[in-house]
Amino acid sequence: MAHERNPDSPDRFTTAVLPWLIGASGLLVYLVTLNWWVSFQSLDLINEVLGQVWPPALVHPLTWAVLTCFKFLPQAFTPLALNLFSAVCGALVLALVARTVALFQSNDAGEARERSRSGMAAVPAGWIPPVLAAGACGLQLTFWEHATAVSDEMINLLLFAYITRNLFEFRADGNERWLGYAAFAYGAGIANDWGFMGFLPIFLAALIWFKQVEFFNGWFLLRLGGSALAGTSLYLLLPLVNRFWSATPTGFWEALKTNWQYETESLLGFPEWTLFLLTLMILLPVFVIAISPRQEKKDEGGDNELAVFLGKGSFRAAHAMFLGLSVWVALDLPFSPRKIGAGLPLLPYYYLNALVMGYCGGYLLRAGLGHFHSDDFFLMGTKLIAKVGAYWVCVLAVALPLELVWRNYSELRWTNGPALRRFAEQLYDGLPPGKSVALSDSAEQTILLQAALSAHGHDKDALVVDLAALPARRYQLAMARRYGGRWPVAPAANGPEVIGREELLDLVTQFGAREQLVCLNPGFGYYQELYVDESRGLAHHLLPRLPGDLSLDHLDAAAAAANESYWQDQWEGAVRALAERASLEAASKHDGGLIARTFLAREENRTAGGLRNAYARALDDWGAQLQRLGQWREAAVWFQRALSLRFVNLAPRINQLYNERQQRGETNRLDMHEVESKFHDAFANYPTWERVVMESGPVDEPTFLNETARVLLYEGNVHEAAEDYARCLELAPDWTECKLWFAQSLVGCGNFERALAVVESVRPERDSLDQSQLAQRWFCRTLALQGLGRTKEADACISQFAREHGQQKDVLAMAVNLARQERHFELALDLLDQLLAREPGNAQWLSDKGTMQMELGRNDGSIASLTAALALAPTNGLIRLNRAVALLKAGQLDASRQDYEVLLKDAPNSEPILFGLEEIAWRQQKRDTAIGFCQQYLTNSSPQSAEYKLVANHLRTLQSSAKASD
Repeated sequence: MAHERNPDSPDRFTTAVLPWLIGASGLLVYLVTLNWWVSFQSLDLINEVLGQVWPPALVHPLTWAVLTCFKFLPQAFTPLALNLFSAVCGALVLALVARTVALFQSNDAGEARERSRSGMAAVPAGWIPPVLAAGACGLQLTFWEHATAVSDEMINLLLFAYITRNLFEFRADGNERWLGYAAFAYGAGIANDWGFMGFLPIFLAALIWFKQVEFFNGWFLLRLGGSALAGTSLYLLLPLVNRFWSATPTGFWEALKTNWQYETESLLGFPEWTLFLLTLMILLPVFVIAISPRQEKKDEGGDNELAVFLGKGSFRAAHAMFLGLSVWVALDLPFSPRKIGAGLPLLPYYYLNALVMGYCGGYLLRAGLGHFHSDDFFLMGTKLIAKVGAYWVCVLAVALPLELVWRNYSELRWTNGPALRRFAEQLYDGLPPGKSVALSDSAEQTILLQAALSAHGHDKDALVVDLAALPARRYQLAMARRYGGRWPVAPAANGPEVIGREELLDLVTQFGAREQLVCLNPGFGYYQELYVDESRGLAHHLLPRLPGDLSLDHLDAAAAAANESYWQDQWEGAVRALAERASLEAASKHDGGLIARTFLAREENRTAGGLRNAYARALDDWGAQLQRLGQWREAAVWFQRALSLRFVNLAPRINQLYNERQQRGETNRLDMHEVESKFHDAFANYPTWERVVMESGPVDEPTFLNETARVLLYEGNVHEAAEDYARCLELAPDWTECKLWFAQSLVGCGNFERALAVVESVRPERDSLDQSQLAQRWFCRTLALQGLGRTKEADACISQFAREHGQQKDVLAMAVNLARQERHFELALDLLDQLLAREPGNAQWLSDKGTMQMELGRNDGSIASLTAALALAPTNGLIRLNRAVALLKAGQLDASRQDYEVLLKDAPNSEPILFGLEEIAWRQQKRDTAIGFCQQYLTNSSPQSAEYKLVANHLRTLQSSAKASD
């Protein structure tokens, strides 16, 4: 029901003036507590506005449009300007909160005055509900953080608050233009953020509730739908921008599909349990409040005084309960959105919670402080209970904001304080003068360094590279267009989406040939394969690796002393404060009773937590370097300090355990199973050992050094693997397994002389080698001899191995497989020839020989070997498949097709079989047959494979040809 507005109404101050006063007060608070630089939550927007080109903007079109104007400001002032904008948005949201609550209260009071001649004559203390709601919303920690540091969430919330305000404006005066504005804004919200899609049923329910039967009027629905459609047209903005003006052009439909896919996956991926709890805590109160005015009207019209008493009492109890629940949510106690939101801000829920608080507070005020003219016992009892609730609301209006400031201001100081900027300045200080290339596997660190470079006016000219994004072809294209000649080589525009390791290694090498390479974190991966790491504080300068250089420490005494002094200074400064905060957080979660842990436990501040992660990884790395220099006691100090920052980090825990045992004189390496059992909780945080090293730092202990080196060797980083194996043997010199792996990595490095020395130190008769180790020793020794040019000795080694182990089929199979895995096919063939000379009728060895010959491009020899193997094992499908491939490569298409057709009978949906038959039909220009196999292959294969793309191209060509001929 709409009501006429009276400009001289006593409610005018509450509805028209007070919201602006509240908004201005909120703006003052946010300006005083403003973040003057960047925060972790604002990094993505800062990155975009500062002109970074990756990732391309494909989602949040409204946010993109709003922030585009900030790109024209000087970069040094951009973060501050964005944060000021967010403060204004936050203040506007508070004004809208106050306006909405005031409209709600004013309308309900108007209805009360119309329906009761002896009830409440006016809304007493009508300013309290808007103030209470705005204080609960504006001083809640998540809202406060987003109001003082820019984020797209605040833009979305402003839109959400505007939509809600328009609904209540319509409720107040019945003017349908408010609903048109709301529909347009909601359409824009859906295009900008997936959360609006989740709230769509509630929005439609509110429209139906306010319009009732008139909602289903055809013209009304047409106007409303047109407004919403105009808002959703924002979906087209970013696809058009990326199609015509982006540094990495993206197809229009591809960009549009990406946005839809992102919103759909985000919505469907929202945790169901979280949604259930949020519905109980916030949406259920909203529903009850929506029906309460009608229920109250129904109760006041009754003649049964007891029924009226029970009706009023139950509704007032419900409102008091919901008010208490909204206070619980605002204080971020357990099960509040901040606790169960899986890292999502969920600001609309806090906004709705503030509306619930404002309405319930106003309801209790009207019930308790209004004027009644009745001597009825039941009504007097209701009045007494209501007065208690009203006075509680008055106390709450003062106490809640004070409590929120007390609880949240210290957290906000960490979020908006100087700690993050100091960390970025340390990254900046680690760069050399002039031009350099800064590498980081942390996207957050790359953005922080970019912001620091912008703040300094690019006094140092660093090209900042995100290693996680570097394999992406589009990332490289965008960077090449931005940096021009400084980017050594741009990938092909129509090349594979993911760049291979060799190309990445070549790119890093070309960077290093032109400019100084700097890594922003302890390195691990291909980019350090040809470089050695020299620590300089947080930064690590990468110096070219000399041939055969496997030195374990690259710091001289002066550099080590400088680094020790640097880290001591950092510890005495901000890092100790981070450790002390970590200690307080841990104590608040474990000390005291259940109530104290529930209500007083500190949550991990995102800024403090992010900095602790970075510093803990760096301190663990420094401790490992000191330990390699033989400074075990000094290293123990830094491992302990790393753990004081992040106790769950696995690397410093292992380092500390091994260090303690070494200092007690226990020189044995750690037992893997014992450590996994002891630190089971820490191991559970990491899916792979590679993630342990990348996230928590290096481990300087033989058992786990072996694990690190195995990962490096598997990825082809033979020099880094050899360094770790060398250190492993320093600590455990008699470990046979490590010796063999060290020899294999040395062979990969081309250091054949040292590899031979290591492998010959392993004696089968003395060291009790198992089957795989016998094969590995032969493999390394033979390759080392061949690498040294001692071919006769290498041939003798092969013959001797075949003679000594001719009856040990498992050993021989392991040797062949090892040579094949390492792509030493000639060596594998030499061994197989020796074996076949002894046992020419072995089908498996003939099959292996044919496979090796095919890898070397000797198709005729491969066909002969595989045919001989197939004659011995005619039902072996793998041998027949390999022969079909060899025949196809040799151009013998009919013979190849016959093999594939035999295989197809037993495996009608096999990818390799369908691919081979499609390729044969394609080459023989059998269009209809080829189309059939193309369609069948594409149905049964992965779209990510190169073969899939090739077959898809064939199919398009064939279908175009078919249409042209028709």
